Amino acid sequence: MPYLRLTQRGFLILGWASALWMLFAGRLLDGITGGNFTVAQSYIADVTTAKERARGLGLTGAAFGLGFIIGPAAGGLLSTIGPSVPAYVAAAIALANALQVYLFLPESLTPERKAAISTDRKGVVTLSGLVEALRRPLFGDILGLRFGFGLAFATFQTMFSLWGLKRLNLEPQTIGLLLAYVGLLSAVVQLVLIAPLTRRFSEGWLLTVSLGLTGVFLTLWGFSPNVPLLLAVLTPLCFAIGVQNTVSQSVLSKSVSPAEMGGAFGLSSAIQSTGSILAPIIGGVILGSIGTWSPGVLGGIICLALVPFAWRRFAKPGTRFSVPPQAAEAAPPVSEYQPAG
Repeated sequence: MPYLRLTQRGFLILGWASALWMLFAGRLLDGITGGNFTVAQSYIADVTTAKERARGLGLTGAAFGLGFIIGPAAGGLLSTIGPSVPAYVAAAIALANALQVYLFLPESLTPERKAAISTDRKGVVTLSGLVEALRRPLFGDILGLRFGFGLAFATFQTMFSLWGLKRLNLEPQTIGLLLAYVGLLSAVVQLVLIAPLTRRFSEGWLLTVSLGLTGVFLTLWGFSPNVPLLLAVLTPLCFAIGVQNTVSQSVLSKSVSPAEMGGAFGLSSAIQSTGSILAPIIGGVILGSIGTWSPGVLGGIICLALVPFAWRRFAKPGTRFSVPPQAAEAAPPVSEYQPAG
């Protein structure tokens, strides 16, 4: 009997180890092949003019946002048929999408541009090239801005469910609906509002104002006492987040040469992912030890602290991205730009 129990325990440990390994392998494969959003951003940057880039990136973000809204709802409905059905349907959609791209999506670069880019050593990713890129006035500045904003936004995103449970005693279904509302508003902003906003205001001004609004309403989110006031805070917060995400991506694409755009988006994604790793750790600690209001206040402080920097580097009169949209064609090339101050 002791031998039998030892054997059963060994098989149990082996089974758990195999399951964990399969989970790890699956996540590893997903990570390796999960750069599709970065590739999509690079494609949009290739096929749009500088004037239309914010609108194009906004449409891309809206499409992904709608997918994140529809996906969980569809997965929940499909799971009533069987627990494995959502995974099979997702795999079928991914395969159909890959075939559609292969058969119908044209190459974004002409042969001439591909030949020119292939000889541009700036497109080669090396450690020294990375250090050099981070030292550039525009590129390093916008990456730093996106890291700070990404940390603040990830704190909101990862702590929202725990915050709702501990502060307002919300049910999981209510939290899910609120998150769907956040995603829907962000998609609407990127789909409908980005184009008219970028036609009317400079990207530097939008970058700075949306950062300030995000800071204010993240702070108010932390102190929201009930659902009606929470909804009143989430509406302008989602507007500010949607504008900040889209405009900062547009500014990033204009801070590098065409050969570097794919690497720039990839590096930006990696830096924001670092913020997504730190946010739940920091947010969880302060939420539990300080109070439910603390994650919102932390995110607000980060964004508000970045506002003077954003103004000085991107919105102050005389800087490249303070140029009104109507005069954009007369603006100097980014490669000739030096930020004010």
